[in-house]
Amino acid sequence: MDYYVSKPTSFMHLCPDGKSEVTDELLYGTSVTFSDESYGGFVFCTTDYGYSGYVDISCLTKNTLSGEKYVVTSFFCDLYKYPEYRFPPVITLPRGSIITAQESKSPDDRFVCLVHGENIYFAPAGCVKKHSELSHTALSDRKRGQIVKTALSYLSTPYRWGGKSTFGIDCSGLCFMSYFLCGLSLYRDAEPDARYVKKISFSELEPADLIYYNGHVTMYIGMNEYIHSSATLGGVKISSFDEDSREYYPKLKEDIVCCARSLYLS
Repeated sequence: MDYYVSKPTSFMHLCPDGKSEVTDELLYGTSVTFSDESYGGFVFCTTDYGYSGYVDISCLTKNTLSGEKYVVTSFFCDLYKYPEYRFPPVITLPRGSIITAQESKSPDDRFVCLVHGENIYFAPAGCVKKHSELSHTALSDRKRGQIVKTALSYLSTPYRWGGKSTFGIDCSGLCFMSYFLCGLSLYRDAEPDARYVKKISFSELEPADLIYYNGHVTMYIGMNEYIHSSATLGGVKISSFDEDSREYYPKLKEDIVCCARSLYLS
């Protein structure tokens, strides 16, 4: 069955138990498939980016929607019943949420009117963008800059195991979202996946390339620096391979498993 996440966020678990280890944070609008079998209110789901785990079925809605995909690109987005800020929002969605909707004429150009199934929402115009418009350029060097800029926008976001939102994010979540918000796919894990990346040498690293360790992944941003979300450091930070830098993090230079490049980047 095809469903989508209909809560602002929903955790995916290792076991069919809300108290078990979190493996991913599913944002609103994430598409999932699963069989009819239920495990005490949980179902084993696979996301559209290939990640699997158990999700509370109450957080999922059958996907009967049609229209274009709109992505929340601001840190969060309030959806309103009317094109008016004075009223309370119907729902608040985190960055990276997807709204499948048909666009309609809004009486106020500050808002985008989205027909979402039987519901009509008004989203602040600067908070959402059509998924088809996320990629600003096909040029590899400019694309790299766009990805790095997106990653840097998460600086100081707290660390959250399995997180993918500005409420908290982990290492692979940071890399995944930085690519996703630029219109590109990446596997959401701290291990390289040949469906999305190819291995390269450390000397070949360019901005937006990925560096994998045992249980950790970082993004190279140039000038011997990389950005990552670290539990040890408490969140998203910039670290350096330069021994003379105050941001030098010797352990991560010593423990590199491999470097990799997105198949979308030359």
